[in-house]
Amino acid sequence: MKLINQCLSREDASILCQNISLIEQTRPRVKEILQIEGELRDSKLANHVASQLLRGNVIRVDNQRMKVSNHSSDEFPDLAWEPVEIDRLEIYYVTGDREHAHGPIDLDELEEVLPELDIYDTCVFYRELIEWKSLAELKHNYLPTG
Repeated sequence: MKLINQCLSREDASILCQNISLIEQTRPRVKEILQIEGELRDSKLANHVASQLLRGNVIRVDNQRMKVSNHSSDEFPDLAWEPVEIDRLEIYYVTGDREHAHGPIDLDELEEVLPELDIYDTCVFYRELIEWKSLAELKHNYLPTG
């Protein structure tokens, strides 16, 4: 059974790209917090810390006790949030025949092209991903349902 073409709305494309940017800003913070060298993807603790940061929670690390805890940001009302500068993402995407990769493009360009792409027939890749991800999977993982 073939799924009927489905594209993201401009609003969903914007939210998806904002969430990708937040995820990429989170990576260096998790590496710093947990003092991890190399890739984060194999560490359950790194994935847990990253998900808490993405929810807007505050992470506290006790290096002496080797303990990591998360707290609601409401507990720290005077905390100032500063974005992390990230390298420009070089994003590639393939559609349909998968014979030609389009790119590299940045997040702004991706946001512009997303509403034109069938989410079930398009895959995306950039350096932090270990494999091509379908737009349908990214939509499922990074867009709020409702």
